[in-house]
Amino acid sequence: MNVEAFLLLLGSVLVYGDSPINKARYPAADITCPLPYKAVGGRCILFAVAEAGAWHDMGYFCETLGGKLVVIDDSTFMEALTDYILDGEFSTTEFWIGATDEVTEGVWKWVNGKTVRMRMPLWLTCSDDQEPNGGSAENCLAITSDHNYYFVDADCALAMNPICEYTVL
Repeated sequence: MNVEAFLLLLGSVLVYGDSPINKARYPAADITCPLPYKAVGGRCILFAVAEAGAWHDMGYFCETLGGKLVVIDDSTFMEALTDYILDGEFSTTEFWIGATDEVTEGVWKWVNGKTVRMRMPLWLTCSDDQEPNGGSAENCLAITSDHNYYFVDADCALAMNPICEYTVL
């Protein structure tokens, strides 16, 4: 067996999560994450299910662990993250993610300063309703089980669990 074939085989055996479902579903990425982060979708992610609080407080919590609230900037990563949530023991939890329109209403920015893509496939769309829909009362971005983990705007003061992301340099 040549080196490339061995690495491909090894990559199919390595996992992102601890559950058997995760072992079968997620291919391994060439990434090493510091504890308590886990590799999900090729990034270092922490689902802080033991912590809940307002969006700003949870952003600070992530910073104390060397990270920031997660940036979900493409549908492939969104799918990996959602699959991980649904396969885990916390599939009914509400999570803060790293975007807000507090500075300018209607202009959503990630914590890294980049603009959030609007509309589908990441934002919730119902027959007569399109997120974001909370105006100035809902300025922070969340994903929740009630909304099938699509983006929804929410009141920044609500208590939710953060998803933190550690950037590997």
